Amino acid sequence: MAMDLISKILRSIRSIDESRIESFLNDYMDYLDNMDKYISRDGAAVYLDDGDALVFGDIHGDIATLSLLLDKANAPKLIEGGGKLIFLGDYIDRGEYQIETILFLITLQLMYKDRVILLRGNHEPPQWLLPYPHDFPIYLRSRYPSRWREIYKMFLDIFDKLPLLCLTKSGVVMLHGGISVKHKDINSYKTPDRSLITEILWNDPMAEDGYRPSYRGAGYLFGPDITTEFLRQNDLRLIIRGHEPTNGYEYRHSGRIITLFSRTGPPYMNRRASALRINLYKPYSPGDEQIISISEDEIRDILGPKSPE
Repeated sequence: MAMDLISKILRSIRSIDESRIESFLNDYMDYLDNMDKYISRDGAAVYLDDGDALVFGDIHGDIATLSLLLDKANAPKLIEGGGKLIFLGDYIDRGEYQIETILFLITLQLMYKDRVILLRGNHEPPQWLLPYPHDFPIYLRSRYPSRWREIYKMFLDIFDKLPLLCLTKSGVVMLHGGISVKHKDINSYKTPDRSLITEILWNDPMAEDGYRPSYRGAGYLFGPDITTEFLRQNDLRLIIRGHEPTNGYEYRHSGRIITLFSRTGPPYMNRRASALRINLYKPYSPGDEQIISISEDEIRDILGPKSPE
């Protein structure tokens, strides 16, 4: 059963105490430094050419919802069969179990080095663009009181090593926030400067054509005309992203953008969380994706109050 593997990983990360955390994070940094041994990578971009993929949006420390989504989608069977798990960022901040969440995902990636991909979200921030609220350091201080500053610095170094996007031969691009309003060529995303990193992590789609500064205080809002031109110029068919609270998922720009949100409850108060399964063998056509959702009521019925296991 999927929950057997999930529970095993959750039990293992409880043993990662203050005496082990730095060694564990060093092992993960070594993996990221050598990631191209396992996954095709060019700078900030990861390339996928075949197989099935299961994609998750923002998690924000909601390990209970994540566990049940993984179980409902039978994620262990997928990855053991050669499929991919792709996470679009925002693993930390705003959730009670954010440390457990990111350690869980790191452990999963270390177990399946060529089949699990963690992308960077705006809450895995560059040191020059911290989000608000950013309560991850508070949780680190509570769990690792004598070494939390050093551990936080290690996490910031890890965030700098995470890729920013996935590209597939089927014509799908996956990233956290959105496409750039100024950089039209996808090749520029491989070696982004600060302004492009900001856009990838912070941009959101809007209904009107054109673009304007984002209400978030970083990045831009971009219209369907920008999406259409970006996809046409780069011979792409679909954008999958997270970043925005939705009731699990939302189609934007005539179905050319899918937003995923993979956590429930406060502070966003959405009642459903979703993941997306997609086949990477053939060029994408609308309807090829399968949305997998779980409701807040289902989570309550199965788990009672949210807990890490």
